[in-house]
Amino acid sequence: MQGSSFTAASGSTIQAGDGTAQGSYGTLTFQPATGAGALDFQTGSTIVLGINPGGTSDLLNIAGTGSTTLLFNGNLTVTASAFTPTDSETFNLIDWSGLSSDPTFASQFTFTGFLIGNGDEAPGLDLPDLSGTGFYWDISNLTVNGTILLVPEPSRFMLLGLSLAMLLFRRRR
Repeated sequence: MQGSSFTAASGSTIQAGDGTAQGSYGTLTFQPATGAGALDFQTGSTIVLGINPGGTSDLLNIAGTGSTTLLFNGNLTVTASAFTPTDSETFNLIDWSGLSSDPTFASQFTFTGFLIGNGDEAPGLDLPDLSGTGFYWDISNLTVNGTILLVPEPSRFMLLGLSLAMLLFRRRR
């Protein structure tokens, strides 16, 4: 997109790559022609971004300068085909590092705890289902730097830490 402003109206769908298959993922860049502008993903619009563990994922790149503003009130759908998590990973979905002010996000992107993606997300946020994998989604950085994290189940960390502590305690005797 290159113009002075962009609006994704209610009912519209924005997709970064050429399709939902992993080989079709790409970057969609929004850059106001004048260096400053307004980007508005309105309530009821949908942004679809695909993730590919260990590979290229979709990215919304907001390349404005000066007084460019970003309002992110639309729905966000994150897709992943044939996704079986095996390790922690960070997915960069939105890059607004060129803006002079932070974007405004709708309330569905507020971190309220780890998510499985099986309908436990707030309406307007749809993440891949991690049920039974031992992993969770952490969206706490989405409104900070545009990333979501794939993290092991918190109790796994505690059990691992307890096991290591017991092993070290036992060796000291």
